[in-house]
Amino acid sequence: MPELADDTTKNNDSKQKRPVPVEKGVLATMDGKDVAFEYLTGEINRREGKHIEQRVGLTDGAKHLQDRVKEHLPSYTLALNVIHASEYIWDAANAYLGEKHPERTNWVGMNLLEILSGRTEGVITTLESILS
Repeated sequence: MPELADDTTKNNDSKQKRPVPVEKGVLATMDGKDVAFEYLTGEINRREGKHIEQRVGLTDGAKHLQDRVKEHLPSYTLALNVIHASEYIWDAANAYLGEKHPERTNWVGMNLLEILSGRTEGVITTLESILS
């Protein structure tokens, strides 16, 4: 059984209090994706009810993860966590071009547009070719 870890976010700025997440859990397991999705499905079934109007699976755009969501949660709408994905692209741009390269922002924008246009695999292929 995977463990849920408490990932409480603290705000050091005493003037602004950040809202506290409700029913937030962070799942970590070394037993594989099938075990994680089994646990997730159990949590979904536990929380299911008429109050749930929309079901969304948030992923970073990786096809294997999207395929798992489609397999285990077929009624869910897939949504791209573009912020998470963009962090990878910025890291790649910094490694490939350097933090001060004048074309870095354009390179990131071009790759994010590819991801948002459904061509994530092409971006991954490009990044892999840069590494080799």
